[in-house]
Amino acid sequence: MRLLSLLESNLIDLDKVIYYYSGTGVYRDGHPRNGFKKELIHNEYDYIKERYEEYKNNKEQLENITDSKFTKIKCLAQNIYCELYGLYDSKEELKNRIRERSEVICPYCGIQETPYHVDHILPRSKYPEFSMFNHNLIGVCSVCNSRYKGDDFVLNGERQFFNPYVDTFIEDKQFVKCNLTVNEIYLKIDFSIEDIDNEAYGYMIIKNHFNNLHLNSRYKKILLQDKLKRFRDRYIDEHTREYRDITLGDLKIFIIEEISGFQSFNDNHWEKVFWKALSESDEYLNLIVDKRIPID
Repeated sequence: MRLLSLLESNLIDLDKVIYYYSGTGVYRDGHPRNGFKKELIHNEYDYIKERYEEYKNNKEQLENITDSKFTKIKCLAQNIYCELYGLYDSKEELKNRIRERSEVICPYCGIQETPYHVDHILPRSKYPEFSMFNHNLIGVCSVCNSRYKGDDFVLNGERQFFNPYVDTFIEDKQFVKCNLTVNEIYLKIDFSIEDIDNEAYGYMIIKNHFNNLHLNSRYKKILLQDKLKRFRDRYIDEHTREYRDITLGDLKIFIIEEISGFQSFNDNHWEKVFWKALSESDEYLNLIVDKRIPID
């Protein structure tokens, strides 16, 4: 989870994507929009502008935005809901600009997955007027977007997901914790969210985000199948396939170097949190020193 710079937008951009929109393309079921009438969107132009302003005014608490007046219906014919919903589909240039903001790491999970998908923070199925609004678009990985996020941005009055554009508390407060326990020769890893600095609002959002995106299991899988294994393999002789002689101090020096590689990340980055926890787990590190962990 990390912050991103916002791709700004103005009314000129709004004119380009809405007011002067040609209506070419297809409906969700594949039928062409050959008979599109611009008036469907033109007649709602003032309302859409008002909605953009409402979004901007509530950008730090999007759960306060009122429901859209455009009712969800099946897109089998010309109607305002489907035209607004479909604006997004043909705008590859904008999508690429949004993806570039996320660089190569998904801002929702922080896992090294190319954020090729473009997510609508407020889902366009419920807020079609925001389908092309820069503030509402973010580049994320396919796992977060397609498998887990869904359309429930607000549930029971609570925001369900972190907003990388505005939730600055992620930089100031640490919520992500990593607990390591040793069971004989095996390391058990568990991530959790804790309200360490009495940030109730931020804690609620990060907790929901963490649970909804199944981040505990996803982080553990990567660590156990990849990063922790590679860490141990550093101390195995490739010819004899036995552990080299190593000290606890040597292991901690390497871990400190790993942590230093995350200086530009906030204290909630999952891998940074893990390496800090591992540096304090003498019980597990001594299993490597004592050559007790089986070599795969």
